Amino acid sequence: MKVANRISLLAIALITSGLLVTARVSAQQIYPRFNFKAGDTVVNFRPRATIYSQPSKASAYVGPLSLGEKVVVLENTKLTTDLDGRRYCWYVVAFGEDYGQKGYVAGSTLASAQARTPEGAQFLLSFRPADSITQPAQVDVQVKQHYGVSAISLSVPFFIHPDDTVKVRVYDNRGYEKCLNVIVFTFQNKACLENTRDFVLLWDGEKCLALPALSPKNGRPSLCYGFSYVFPKDLQGEPNLIKAKIRSGKATPEWIHLREQSGVFVPEKN
Repeated sequence: MKVANRISLLAIALITSGLLVTARVSAQQIYPRFNFKAGDTVVNFRPRATIYSQPSKASAYVGPLSLGEKVVVLENTKLTTDLDGRRYCWYVVAFGEDYGQKGYVAGSTLASAQARTPEGAQFLLSFRPADSITQPAQVDVQVKQHYGVSAISLSVPFFIHPDDTVKVRVYDNRGYEKCLNVIVFTFQNKACLENTRDFVLLWDGEKCLALPALSPKNGRPSLCYGFSYVFPKDLQGEPNLIKAKIRSGKATPEWIHLREQSGVFVPEKN
């Protein structure tokens, strides 16, 4: 079966460090946001989440999970639950002080990837694939600020392929004076290592903006389609300007300028 026909279902495996995530297609037509293994440490994506006594939302309440709280995966039960028309795996997790409590949590509760600024702001991502490869997936973002308040939530379209890996980097503003930090989640596929796709968040200490996911010229993403962003302090950067470099296979890269208009970045072909 071609990758293009399988992209609608992903499973995400989060490496314990939180800095590397691997996404895979679910052959069983189950839609866990991740495919964790025993021993993985992951974090809660939901502002409010519940740990249950059994793999059922009808079972007894064991305890709450706060946004960004860590849990340790003890077991993937392979049992599933339906939510928003999709199916998610149930996990046995350890949580609480010294991870001394145990219970069940659905995969929809846990974050796909995370990053943290030096000041302590935490960025949590969760991926929701599209129904077709010609449409971008949805990336949900929660921001937990260093003083513990979560008031920021984004939902951004982005192209995600099966078998992508995601590397996370946190920078200063890279010369773009309207923000404090640039947070980059770089998606890469082993079928075309030279072309990556950067999901970029700009953080000014209070607000979070996402740079747009740029579509390929023919409107159909492929494993060798990619884009990255160039900031003023970067090589080939320009003052007060963010530029996007779009690559498709071995073709000559296309450059696009991004202009911020009322908190939204608008692409302008160079």
